[in-house]
Amino acid sequence: MPFFLARLVRRLGSARAWGLPLLIVVTVFLTSWPLMAWAEPAENPIAAVENYW
Repeated sequence: MPFFLARLVRRLGSARAWGLPLLIVVTVFLTSWPLMAWAEPAENPIAAVENYW
């Protein structure tokens, strides 16, 4: 498995086209949780942590 991951990282490292999509995905993931906690009222069951973990 480490050999496969090393080859994958080496192959992806040479391609520059994945940088922007990766940045967008990480930004959306990191900002969605705080924004949901801010926008949803605490009483709403969709915002409860136990529904996700």
